[in-house]
Amino acid sequence: MNIFRSLSFIPGNDMILSHHPGFLLMISQLLCLHHVHYSELEGEDSNESFQRTSKRSIKEKEALGLPSGWCFSKTLDSLRESSFCIMANISGQLDFSNFNQSLYTPLIQSVVHWVTCSSSEAVDPFPPAFLSSITPQRLMLEALSKMSILSSNLVPIVRSIREQIPALFKTLVLLLGDRTQQVAREFALVIMSNLSQTGGNEGVEIAHQLANFTQVISLLLKFLEDAEASAANFALNAHMAGHSSLPSNISQEELCGGTSIDMLRRAALTLIHLAKYSDNKKLFLTHQHRVLNLAMSRFTHPRIGA
Repeated sequence: MNIFRSLSFIPGNDMILSHHPGFLLMISQLLCLHHVHYSELEGEDSNESFQRTSKRSIKEKEALGLPSGWCFSKTLDSLRESSFCIMANISGQLDFSNFNQSLYTPLIQSVVHWVTCSSSEAVDPFPPAFLSSITPQRLMLEALSKMSILSSNLVPIVRSIREQIPALFKTLVLLLGDRTQQVAREFALVIMSNLSQTGGNEGVEIAHQLANFTQVISLLLKFLEDAEASAANFALNAHMAGHSSLPSNISQEELCGGTSIDMLRRAALTLIHLAKYSDNKKLFLTHQHRVLNLAMSRFTHPRIGA
């Protein structure tokens, strides 16, 4: 797996790996290998549950020809970490229209599970933690955002995760409101923006499911308002310093409040897609003054205000 992981970083190899059905099948099986939520065993006798888990583990080791005292932990951590990295590297080249549903469904479901999973295995950094702050959730957010960019992937993704959609949007909305994790926040915005562009009945379902989280409209508007306020602040400082224009050393990212024009455009497009459905229009009534302020502000970027 370390060899495959290293190869996935080389430009061009992502195309080869992402088009190999056997390789994708192996990755989908490794992503959730031995990933158990013990909360699912609540209500059972803890001692009985432990004994069942131990017996199953011994049988699995015997089937592989390993001694019963063999520890999977380190090997399992290494396999998972390599699988997460590979998925993050090759997901931008995945085209699910080339594969059967039986192949891509478990792969998509495994990726979404790690995005929504609240266990320590998902949200804690890879060991050793002092060397990196990257988590499995962070890598799977990247993978999902990349694979959802291709429009032909949207319907397969939505059909594969119908039961997971509420949990997915709950996680994405929470990340969108967390200003301390800018990278995860932008990945969440990309995923919401991409999925909101799904066509047909799946698009209607996505719009309704996302609108169930009423705070999402306020958070998207806040994302745009922060950028507008940042631009207004720079303009005010330049005016107070006696400059007729903004200093040339200010980057576009600084002007947008730490994000980019593309991210702001995605937030605006998500709002537009939500507003297209008549059932959602009433949710915008309480925010119409904020929408008008952004549209009329001279500090809102022309590509956003339009």
